Amino acid sequence: MRTVDKLQQIQKIIATFPEQTVVGRTRMQKTIYLLQRVGLETAYEFNMHFYGPYSDELTTDLEIGGASGFLTENRSNTNEGLPSYSFTVHDVPSVEIPAQVRNFLPLLSVQDPTILELAATYDAFRQKGRTPEAALESLHLKKGYKCDNGRDQMAIGLLKALGLEA
Repeated sequence: MRTVDKLQQIQKIIATFPEQTVVGRTRMQKTIYLLQRVGLETAYEFNMHFYGPYSDELTTDLEIGGASGFLTENRSNTNEGLPSYSFTVHDVPSVEIPAQVRNFLPLLSVQDPTILELAATYDAFRQKGRTPEAALESLHLKKGYKCDNGRDQMAIGLLKALGLEA
Protein backbone atom coordinates (compact mmCIF):
# COMPACT_ATOMS: atom_id res chain seq x y z
CA MET A 1 0.00 0.00 0.00
CA ARG A 2 1.31 3.44 -0.92
CA THR A 3 2.28 5.83 1.88
CA VAL A 4 -0.25 8.40 0.69
CA ASP A 5 -3.05 5.81 0.94
CA LYS A 6 -1.98 4.87 4.47
CA LEU A 7 -1.82 8.55 5.45
CA GLN A 8 -5.33 9.15 4.14
CA GLN A 9 -6.58 6.22 6.23
CA ILE A 10 -4.79 7.65 9.26
CA GLN A 11 -6.36 11.07 8.59
CA LYS A 12 -9.80 9.47 8.49
CA ILE A 13 -9.11 7.60 11.73
CA ILE A 14 -7.86 10.72 13.54
CA ALA A 15 -10.98 12.56 12.35
CA THR A 16 -13.16 10.17 14.38
CA PHE A 17 -11.50 11.22 17.65
CA PRO A 18 -12.85 14.12 19.74
CA GLU A 19 -11.74 17.42 18.19
CA GLN A 20 -10.15 15.41 15.36
CA THR A 21 -7.12 14.90 17.60
CA VAL A 22 -5.32 11.83 18.91
CA VAL A 23 -3.43 12.68 22.09
CA GLY A 24 -0.25 10.65 22.50
CA ARG A 25 2.11 8.75 20.26
CA THR A 26 1.48 5.61 22.29
CA ARG A 27 -2.28 5.95 21.76
CA MET A 28 -1.71 6.38 18.03
CA GLN A 29 0.55 3.32 17.82
CA LYS A 30 -1.84 1.12 19.82
CA THR A 31 -4.92 2.34 17.94
CA ILE A 32 -3.40 1.54 14.56
CA TYR A 33 -2.09 -1.81 15.88
CA LEU A 34 -5.53 -2.84 17.10
CA LEU A 35 -7.30 -1.56 13.98
CA GLN A 36 -4.87 -3.49 11.84
CA ARG A 37 -5.68 -6.58 13.88
CA VAL A 38 -9.41 -6.15 13.08
CA GLY A 39 -8.82 -5.61 9.37
CA LEU A 40 -7.26 -2.23 8.60
CA GLU A 41 -5.09 -2.88 5.55
CA THR A 42 -1.95 -0.90 6.30
CA ALA A 43 0.47 -3.81 6.84
CA TYR A 44 2.64 -2.04 9.39
CA GLU A 45 5.06 -4.41 11.07
CA PHE A 46 4.89 -4.15 14.86
CA ASN A 47 7.58 -5.35 17.25
CA MET A 48 7.56 -5.43 21.04
CA HIS A 49 8.93 -2.21 22.50
CA PHE A 50 8.82 -0.36 25.84
CA TYR A 51 5.10 0.42 25.63
CA GLY A 52 4.09 -2.72 23.76
CA PRO A 53 3.71 -3.22 20.01
CA TYR A 54 5.50 -0.47 18.11
CA SER A 55 6.03 0.20 14.41
CA ASP A 56 9.01 2.20 13.16
CA GLU A 57 7.29 2.44 9.78
CA LEU A 58 4.19 4.00 11.34
CA THR A 59 6.36 6.54 13.15
CA THR A 60 8.06 7.40 9.86
CA ASP A 61 4.71 7.73 8.07
CA LEU A 62 3.43 10.04 10.83
CA GLU A 63 6.54 12.20 10.42
CA ILE A 64 6.00 12.26 6.65
CA GLY A 65 2.33 13.10 7.26
CA GLY A 66 3.32 16.05 9.42
CA ALA A 67 5.91 17.30 6.95
CA SER A 68 3.54 17.00 3.99
CA GLY A 69 0.47 18.52 5.64
CA PHE A 70 -1.66 15.37 5.98
CA LEU A 71 -1.72 15.96 9.73
CA THR A 72 -0.27 18.23 12.38
CA GLU A 73 1.86 16.87 15.20
CA ASN A 74 1.81 19.18 18.21
CA ARG A 75 4.36 18.98 21.01
CA SER A 76 3.73 20.31 24.47
CA ASN A 77 4.97 19.55 27.96
CA THR A 78 3.08 17.85 30.77
CA ASN A 79 2.93 19.35 34.26
CA GLU A 80 5.96 17.18 35.05
CA GLY A 81 7.90 18.75 32.15
CA LEU A 82 7.77 15.63 29.98
CA PRO A 83 7.01 15.96 26.27
CA SER A 84 3.49 15.19 25.12
CA TYR A 85 2.39 14.85 21.51
CA SER A 86 -0.89 15.00 19.68
CA PHE A 87 -1.95 14.48 16.07
CA THR A 88 -4.65 16.66 14.50
CA VAL A 89 -6.26 16.69 11.06
CA HIS A 90 -8.11 19.55 9.45
CA ASP A 91 -9.03 18.07 6.07
CA VAL A 92 -10.75 14.72 6.10
CA PRO A 93 -10.25 12.67 2.93
CA SER A 94 -13.11 10.80 1.31
CA VAL A 95 -11.23 7.51 1.60
CA GLU A 96 -13.46 4.72 2.86
CA ILE A 97 -12.52 2.76 5.96
CA PRO A 98 -13.82 -0.84 5.83
CA ALA A 99 -16.95 -1.37 7.95
CA GLN A 100 -15.33 -4.04 10.15
CA VAL A 101 -12.74 -1.41 11.13
CA ARG A 102 -14.98 1.68 11.12
CA ASN A 103 -17.39 0.10 13.61
CA PHE A 104 -14.64 -0.06 16.27
CA LEU A 105 -13.45 3.54 15.92
CA PRO A 106 -15.93 5.02 18.45
CA LEU A 107 -14.85 2.45 21.05
CA LEU A 108 -11.14 3.05 20.52
CA SER A 109 -11.41 6.84 20.32
CA VAL A 110 -12.70 7.12 23.90
CA GLN A 111 -10.66 4.30 25.44
CA ASP A 112 -8.26 5.07 28.26
CA PRO A 113 -4.72 5.07 26.81
CA THR A 114 -3.40 2.70 29.48
CA ILE A 115 -6.12 0.18 28.62
CA LEU A 116 -5.16 0.47 24.93
CA GLU A 117 -1.51 -0.10 25.82
CA LEU A 118 -2.34 -3.14 27.96
CA ALA A 119 -4.73 -4.59 25.37
CA ALA A 120 -2.25 -4.23 22.52
CA THR A 121 0.58 -5.68 24.60
CA TYR A 122 -1.48 -8.67 25.79
CA ASP A 123 -2.64 -9.27 22.22
CA ALA A 124 0.95 -9.13 20.94
CA PHE A 125 1.92 -11.80 23.48
CA ARG A 126 -1.03 -13.92 22.32
CA GLN A 127 0.05 -13.45 18.70
CA LYS A 128 3.44 -14.87 19.64
CA GLY A 129 1.64 -18.07 20.62
CA ARG A 130 1.39 -17.63 24.38
CA THR A 131 -1.60 -19.09 26.17
CA PRO A 132 -4.01 -16.63 27.80
CA GLU A 133 -2.45 -17.41 31.19
CA ALA A 134 1.13 -16.97 29.94
CA ALA A 135 0.20 -13.78 28.07
CA LEU A 136 -1.38 -12.35 31.22
CA GLU A 137 1.69 -13.26 33.26
CA SER A 138 3.95 -11.63 30.65
CA LEU A 139 1.72 -8.56 30.65
CA HIS A 140 2.04 -8.26 34.44
CA LEU A 141 5.82 -8.66 34.26
CA LYS A 142 6.18 -6.06 31.51
CA LYS A 143 3.60 -3.51 32.67
CA GLY A 144 3.61 -3.92 36.46
CA TYR A 145 1.41 -1.41 38.28
CA LYS A 146 -0.38 -0.43 35.07
CA CYS A 147 -2.24 -3.74 35.39
CA ASP A 148 -3.57 -2.83 38.86
CA ASN A 149 -7.17 -1.95 39.74
CA GLY A 150 -8.58 -4.36 37.18
CA ARG A 151 -7.04 -2.57 34.20
CA ASP A 152 -5.64 -5.89 32.94
CA GLN A 153 -9.16 -7.32 32.81
CA MET A 154 -10.50 -4.15 31.21
CA ALA A 155 -7.86 -4.57 28.50
CA ILE A 156 -8.93 -8.17 27.90
CA GLY A 157 -12.54 -6.96 27.85
CA LEU A 158 -11.61 -4.46 25.14
CA LEU A 159 -10.03 -7.24 23.10
CA LYS A 160 -13.21 -9.30 23.48
CA ALA A 161 -15.26 -6.32 22.30
CA LEU A 162 -12.99 -6.14 19.26
CA GLY A 163 -13.43 -9.88 18.64
CA LEU A 164 -9.74 -10.55 19.27
CA GLU A 165 -9.93 -12.63 22.46
CA ALA A 166 -12.30 -15.51 23.17
